[in-house]
Amino acid sequence: MALHPGTGDRQGWSEPGAAFEEAPSGDTVIGMAVTETQGYNMAVANAGMSPADFTGLTTTAGFQMGAVAPASKGLATFDDMIAAAKAGEPIRFGAMSPCLADLADRLGKAKGVEFNSNAVRGGKAVMDGVNAGDMDVSFMAGLPAKGVAAGDLVNLSAPLAKTPDTPTFADSGLGYNSDR
Repeated sequence: MALHPGTGDRQGWSEPGAAFEEAPSGDTVIGMAVTETQGYNMAVANAGMSPADFTGLTTTAGFQMGAVAPASKGLATFDDMIAAAKAGEPIRFGAMSPCLADLADRLGKAKGVEFNSNAVRGGKAVMDGVNAGDMDVSFMAGLPAKGVAAGDLVNLSAPLAKTPDTPTFADSGLGYNSDR
């Protein structure tokens, strides 16, 4: 994250200290942030910022996360899933943590639909739930790569290495995302 000392702009910092406040205007400060800081946490905190307020320089992540559905569901994009929900199809949205279950609920509310969100314990549990047909879609990271490459799973929400043209949540008109 890049911040601007001397301007009173404290984006992302709870207490930057005197050295930050006294730095000449025009300098830049570089910091590190966990991905959730620039998506979910900004949304629930009503921080008045979005990922567009930051310039990402690099990542240390060894995986990519997206919302993934079984190909048998017939969905190609997040917007397809929203259309199905608006047509009355119940969508069971799995998540590997309560935070991601809340994000799924927020995404649904932003699009005027309600998901049946299920928080389970970890990535293997969501993968098992989707493969067993107990969940229609789930946030997943890393595990679905082979299934997406084989055509058994469909990435609905983030341009991953195997699906670079997939629209992001932000492309779907949402004011925040979990794509960074």
